[in-house]
This record gives sequence, C-alpha cells and structure tokens, in this order.
Amino acid sequence: MKVTHNTPDMLIVDHRPVLLTVVLGVFVLIYVGVAFDGLRTGRYGLVALMIFLTFAMYYMLKIASTRVRLTFDRAANQLTIRQKSTKGVQVWEHPLNTIGRARVNVQQGETDTYRLEIDFTSGMDAGYSHPVTTTFSSDPGVRNAADAINTWLETQQ
Repeated sequence: MKVTHNTPDMLIVDHRPVLLTVVLGVFVLIYVGVAFDGLRTGRYGLVALMIFLTFAMYYMLKIASTRVRLTFDRAANQLTIRQKSTKGVQVWEHPLNTIGRARVNVQQGETDTYRLEIDFTSGMDAGYSHPVTTTFSSDPGVRNAADAINTWLETQQ
C-alpha cells in the first residue's frame, strides 16, 4: 500500500500486490507443467494432485491480485474506492464528511499482518468499518497509508 499523490486537495492511495501476484502466477504455471509431465509419464495420482493445487493457487491468485485505489478528493467532496480484479471493476463513492478515520486492523500471529480499514461516522455506513482489501498483508506501508489518510482528513476540518 502506497501513497502515490498527496496534495491539500487530493490524496491517492494505491494497493498493487505485484510481487504476490507474480509468485502465485509462477506457482500456477509450475503446477500445470508438473501435471503435464505426470500425464506424459503416466502418474495419474500426481496429475490429480497438481490439478487440485492448480485450481487452489488460481483461486488464491484471483483473490490476492485485486488492486485498490482510494481517492480522497476535496473538490468533489468524496472518497472513491476503485477495486480492479479478475471480476472487473467496482467503484464505491462516499462523501468525505461521513469518514471518521483510517485505521489498521492487525491480525496477530508468528508474523503480524495488517489491513487498512476506513471508519464511517455518519450516513448509511455509520458505525461500519470498510476494509480496503480482502486480504491481510505484512506490508508496513499499510501503517504509513493510514497515517497519511488521517493527517489529510484532519487538515480538512
């Protein structure tokens, strides 16, 4: 997660999981290659396992490769959340005055992982915390993005 544009009138935060997408894509290709090798050599148990793993990795790839752009625009007085995935593009718009703050949701384990969430204080989503991404990440940029969003929102008031 990275702040790509920060001016008094506009803040843009992008989430583009390029490395994870490439790694998962490589695993899909490896599993497909091993499955074809299993077909060639007659090891059908291996083929079945590789087909299962290929679909599992492909599903993970679809989830993990979702790109998100948050655009906080003072001129339009709105937050636009634009999500691009294999399903297409989804866009949500919210007035800036309904946003309370950005916060980091921490999932603790051996390694802590983070997810950015936007808290809404009024409007239809009052009391709701909207997760920006569907997955948690170990990316430290999530905290930086939350700090940048909160600083930008505070200067608005």
